[in-house]
Amino acid sequence: MHIQQTRERVARKQDHKQRIEHEVWTVLQSTAMTHMAELMATIHTLAPKPGSLVVLDVRPLPLQWDNWQPVLFSATDLCTHLQIARMYITCTPASAVDFLQFVMQRYPFSITEIRTGADPVFVNTASLQSKHLFTSEVKRHRIAHSVVLNTSEQPALHIASKYNYGGTLNATSDDSSKDTIMNGLVSFLFFHNNHRSLAPLGGLTPLQKLNSFAGYERISWFDPYVPHELRKASNG
Repeated sequence: MHIQQTRERVARKQDHKQRIEHEVWTVLQSTAMTHMAELMATIHTLAPKPGSLVVLDVRPLPLQWDNWQPVLFSATDLCTHLQIARMYITCTPASAVDFLQFVMQRYPFSITEIRTGADPVFVNTASLQSKHLFTSEVKRHRIAHSVVLNTSEQPALHIASKYNYGGTLNATSDDSSKDTIMNGLVSFLFFHNNHRSLAPLGGLTPLQKLNSFAGYERISWFDPYVPHELRKASNG
């Protein structure tokens, strides 16, 4: 009798634990779904169509080549999460301008607004912003330039930044050749842009998100290292 009662108490406790875990999981799942829905709504508000808002960023690579400190510039279209990145051996406003021109050539859509952090390659700290080389170039192309001091305070931008780079920034001295890093970057970007399902896009890939907009339905792949004209011919 005592053994039977003990088993029943254990069974009741186990059942109670399972009900609590189920209730907690249900609440967490509902909260996560609500948060993701809010995030998707925020992205749609900030970037309702491709090119509405492109976020530019720059990060140093953890290595040196011939006393140079290479950096990685990246661009993320907030609407589609299509991403472009390029390495430079110098981190200067001229590099930022060159990358901007590269981005404008490789995206299959025009850009309305560029948003950057307060890095000196994008922003002046001691003089008028309008005189900054990068801002002047953006203005020349009739693109708006906005600056955000802390992307972590803007969930949509913070989430977008989390999808950048792949393992490129984790390079070590053992695999620090330019070719090795570049090959890894090319592979990551092709996978990300064409095959990576993203929660902020409702499970779509960046390419599928682009395809959902009129005029871009026939684009079957996106590779920023292939000129847009060649991609256009290949996509038919």
